[in-house]
Amino acid sequence: FYQLSTHPFNTGLLSHIAALIVIFIETSTQLVLIRNEIKAKHEIESENRSLQLQLLTDQIRPHFLLNTVGAIRTLIYDDPDKASDLLYEFSRYFRKNFEQKDYNKPIPFPQELDYIATYLKLEKARLGDKITVNYDIQEREFWVLPLTIQPFIENAVKHGVFPADYPGVTTNSTRKLIGETLLEITDNGVGMDVAELNRVLETKNSVGIRSARMRLNEQLSAKIDIQSSMEPGKSGTTVKIVIPDRKRSRNENNNR
Repeated sequence: FYQLSTHPFNTGLLSHIAALIVIFIETSTQLVLIRNEIKAKHEIESENRSLQLQLLTDQIRPHFLLNTVGAIRTLIYDDPDKASDLLYEFSRYFRKNFEQKDYNKPIPFPQELDYIATYLKLEKARLGDKITVNYDIQEREFWVLPLTIQPFIENAVKHGVFPADYPGVTTNSTRKLIGETLLEITDNGVGMDVAELNRVLETKNSVGIRSARMRLNEQLSAKIDIQSSMEPGKSGTTVKIVIPDRKRSRNENNNR
């Protein structure tokens, strides 16, 4: 500025200043553009993730629908009264599903447990003495996402108990750990080797399992471990789902 005041017609100096101003403006513009591009990219990724989760969620419902209708169908001619009772339970199940407005919103575990009990009741009616269902629910005060636990239980029945040539047992248990809850699903079915287990978990036919794993991990930071064995006398599969305690919002704490 001293040079400008003492040499107002120094065009060389003015050219340097003008160049600096242009560079500053261009740099600022580029920074704004980069920031906007990054923001837009994050918004698109978030939208795509939400869309993917929703699409996978939508595919679980017809998957369960077809299996359940098939279970009821086998009883229509042999035991119409039992088929009628099961059809009532089935309609009650789906009524609760339709009342659930957001499948990506956590719900209390007892609500998901009701879904699980209905499904296993239907399978028990179809398989009879082929399957025994046990519950060891020591912890109920935690949250899950709708239709995220049932696919693992369905997998235990379909790929574990059903193919076995002996009566199968599936056990569903929960217990409280420090800062988290452990939910276990075990069966004494035929089991799978590592390669087969990975194929089942990744195949397009296992929509429910893939969706449940992704949703639990994405939205509840849950850790899922699946172990399986085909060793005679010790065969079966165990699914361990560890769900961190859900943090209460400020409004929830104030309302307690």
